[in-house]
Amino acid sequence: MLADLFSNEDDPSQFLYIAYGVGTTAESTTYTALVNESDRALATLTQASTYTPSDTMRFQHLFSEATAGATVSEVGIFTASVGGTMLARKLLDPYITVTANGNILVTYDFIVKDGGHA
Repeated sequence: MLADLFSNEDDPSQFLYIAYGVGTTAESTTYTALVNESDRALATLTQASTYTPSDTMRFQHLFSEATAGATVSEVGIFTASVGGTMLARKLLDPYITVTANGNILVTYDFIVKDGGHA
């Protein structure tokens, strides 16, 4: 079950953290961190259906102290609040500008499809 892979906060190998940053370097399978991370937090995880029932794990966090006007260009999923293992990194297109009140809702949908991720 997909939820079992992401549900145990006591297991240090679980991917439970979401981060955002301002790095603009192209995506690469060799990266182990965001290029220029701004902040990271424990994500709220929910299961969703994108292509087939329950094939998506949604990571989400409302960052409320982001720098207003900053341009967010990358997001990633990690096993720890600092360092840890990165599951995935996505370069945003288009980039997102943080609102004047400093709030940004970061969402990453990890989709398992046909034996891999999309």
